[in-house]
Amino acid sequence: SKWNLLIRMILMETKEYALVVDAEKCKGCKKCEIACVEAHTNLTRKEIIKNKATHLSRIKVCKIEKAKVPVQCHQCHNAPCARVCPTAALVREPGMVRVRQQLCVGCKMCVMVCPFGAINVAHDEPIIGDAVPTSRKVAIKCDQCTEWRAKNGEELTACAKACKFGAIKFVEIH
Repeated sequence: SKWNLLIRMILMETKEYALVVDAEKCKGCKKCEIACVEAHTNLTRKEIIKNKATHLSRIKVCKIEKAKVPVQCHQCHNAPCARVCPTAALVREPGMVRVRQQLCVGCKMCVMVCPFGAINVAHDEPIIGDAVPTSRKVAIKCDQCTEWRAKNGEELTACAKACKFGAIKFVEIH
């Protein structure tokens, strides 16, 4: 039910988590990217691959010299993206930096100041919380699959679950 989902989401937000990446284990398969899009959209894995929809992913596999490294939001405690946001759409909450999409104007200030390149502006992201659902340019970044984990009873993020090489770990920080 909606109440159970809400309770699970609140319990998840009281703990602090981090995605830890082991670059030596990453094979560059991009299954983490596909799993991320699948967790945040209504697209199937097949549709994501066919339509090259990985641009909606909140994690990116980058090639740096000979290594491949998954890059995602580091949920900074003193988050430059939240400090620079003119509409307070990005806020630091316990455990993460959250995008309040209904406040985002798509100015890309957060994209410019993120030291990790972990924020994108998506063109067709449905806006939850608007009086009338719209699709406009908004910031998207790793949300640690909070809603997806609560809805599906998952402990891991979609990217960590999808990584069969153990390159991505989702761990609780104490």
